[in-house]
Formats: sequence, structure tokens, C-alpha cells
Amino acid sequence: MTKNAFIPMTMKLLAIIWVAVAIWWNSDQTDAFSLRSNRLKHYMSTSSMLISCSMCRMNMHLHDEEQSHERPDGGRRMFLDDTGRLIFAMMGSSVCTIAAPSSAWSTINSDTSPSSSDISSTELQLTKPFAPPEALVPAVRVQFTIDRCLTLAEDIQQHPNDNQNNYKRQTDLQKLLLVPQNYVQTDFLSSSSSDFSHHRRQMVGFLPMLLNSNTNIPLPGAGTKYQPAKAYMDTYDRNRQDLPVLLQPGALLVQSGEIDSWRRLKRQEAEKESQDEIRAALNTYTQALTYRGDAYVLTVSTQERSRMVRENKLPDVKQVIASDLGMRYLYRNQLLTIMAEVKAELQYQLKQQQQQQQEQEQNKVSSIDVSDLVPLLRDAQVACQQWFSLIEQDQVEAAVNLARQEDSKVML
Repeated sequence: MTKNAFIPMTMKLLAIIWVAVAIWWNSDQTDAFSLRSNRLKHYMSTSSMLISCSMCRMNMHLHDEEQSHERPDGGRRMFLDDTGRLIFAMMGSSVCTIAAPSSAWSTINSDTSPSSSDISSTELQLTKPFAPPEALVPAVRVQFTIDRCLTLAEDIQQHPNDNQNNYKRQTDLQKLLLVPQNYVQTDFLSSSSSDFSHHRRQMVGFLPMLLNSNTNIPLPGAGTKYQPAKAYMDTYDRNRQDLPVLLQPGALLVQSGEIDSWRRLKRQEAEKESQDEIRAALNTYTQALTYRGDAYVLTVSTQERSRMVRENKLPDVKQVIASDLGMRYLYRNQLLTIMAEVKAELQYQLKQQQQQQQEQEQNKVSSIDVSDLVPLLRDAQVACQQWFSLIEQDQVEAAVNLARQEDSKVML
């Protein structure tokens, strides 16, 4: 049998099996597949562009689940759609998407778990994201720069006729905003904090596919190879084994495609970091975060938690992590956008100042117009504070102290 003849026969066989299963599919199997399919679709997407910063996707999933109960043929249609997409993926003629695998349910989230008021501070501390204070120092340096720039711009605005001092302030603004500041330094990579080591021994190191699985903080380079976390790959394997035998090859192809897409996104992010040091500074802390992959604390009332358990509304651990990361990336992108506008505004005002001096042929240097620059810097300050609001206050204070110690050493 030639290869060209084998492919059509395989397609016909798969089509016959597909139709036969659809015909003999009973109502019990319909309900079971409907619930299972919706539950799989409920889990976190592996693409960083589809991260939800809230649990709104959970509500959408529940709405779809209710509709599948209202339609007697909802499960059959779902089966035909899903298997059809997987069969086409096996042939390589199209690309389908399978939901990311689920992780083990948290032992903290149950009907018998205590309410948020009864949860001990130690338990809360162990389930919160953690990173060494050295990883937060680059972001603190960014905050210092924004605060300093705002002070300089406000001084220029308050003393528009003080041209001599304003020229010095203007020069300082140029150095802070238009010259690389070297926010990210590698000195903290060799740090051996005993508190960090003790905490990491208590934590179950887990990062979703959006982060590098290395425990150290990587500085991406041209030869960097990104590998998903082992916990993620294990849950992927478990879910694939639960699929029918005919669908497992297609799921394997989809998994491989999603991992390749994730690696491509990681490489693109590394390229952006090399071009934007503020992005690199904030990502240094985010990439150093350690999450507990087997549990999280649900801070709701006992009645609300019981209702969520009965209605199967408990979020997955990966969803909680993705939501946390999504909020951090949202505030980061907001800050990056504002700082890009700040730099563009400063460059525009410097160009306008130069043109005015050439037209008037004056040697006297006039102050730049900072009427638009000051509000932008205030917005940047607010956006930076929002990003820091997601971090524990004691961690921020420790990082601020480290940054000030470094500044004092430089001044000496």
C-alpha cells in the first residue's frame, strides 16, 4: 500500500468512527462529556496575551455549562466540534487549541477549611508570592528615578525665569530619562540570603509556562533555552492520558505547538527587555517570584466558599497565579506607556527650545515648557505605586534600604 493511498483510508476510518460514536452517544455520556469539556476549557490559557486579570473567564465558563444542560444535544455537538478539531490537527491542516492542564486542587480550599478571619498569618505568608528583596532593587531604582524627575520638572515649573538653575535641572532630566541608567545589575544573583533560602525550602517552587522554571533569576541571552516547569508538564501528561486513545496523538501535537509558541513569546520578551531597561527592571522581580503550586488561601466567607464548592466555581491554582501575574503585567505596561510618552515629550520640548534659540539667535538659554511633562510624570508615579501595591510592604522596605545603601556607597 502506497503512502498516498494510506492517508485517504485512514481519513475514511476516522470519519466512520467519528459518526458511529456520535450516533450511539447516549444522554448520560452527553452530560458527562459536556461537563468535562467545559471544565477543561475553564482552565488557564497558555498564551500570555490571553491572561485574564480577574476571574471573569470562570463566569463565562459557568454560563456555557448552563447552556449545555439546557440543550439535549449540547454534549454531542461539543464532542463533534472538539474531536473534529483534534483530527484536523493530527493531519496538520489546521491548528486547534486544547486547554492547559489542571493542577491538584488545593487542600486549603474545601468546605471544612477555615474562613479568612481564622487563617493564621503563617499560612497566609507561606501561600503569598515571594521573591528576594535583591530582585526588587531594580524596580526601586526606577521609582527613585521617577520621583527625582518629577521634583526637577516641578522646580522648573515653579521657577520659569530662573534660567541658569533650570538649565542644570534640564540637563539632569536628560541624563535621567534619555541616558541608560543600568537599573538591572547582576550583583544580587550571587546573594545568599538565609531568609530567602529558608523560605524557599518551605515553598513548593512553581511557575506557569509564562515564566522560566529556573529557580535563579535568568538574564536571557541569545543562547537561552526556555523550558516549562516540571509541574506544568506533569499535569499536561495526566490530562492527555485521560483522553481517548485516538485523540492522544492530536493532543500531543497541540501541546508541542503551545510550548513552541510559549518559547517564542519568551524570546520576544527578552528582546523587548534588551531595548527597554524599565521593562527589564520590573520583569526582574516578576521572574524571581516563587508561587506555591499545590495550594492557595481563599479569603472569602465560609458560606461563599461552600457555595463555590457546590457550584464548582473554585478557581484553579494556575488561574490564581495567572491572575496575579496578569495584574502585575497590566500595571507594568501602563507604566511603560506613560514613560514612553514622558521621553517623547522631553525630546520634543528640547527640540522646540533649540529651534527657538536658532530663530531668535540668542545665546541666552530659556527654560523648556514642562506644562505637559509634569502631569505625565505624576501619572507615571501613580502607575509605579500601583505596581508596588501588589508587593508586601516589608519586602518593599527591605529593597528600598538595599537601594539606599548602594547609593550611599556610590556617593562615598
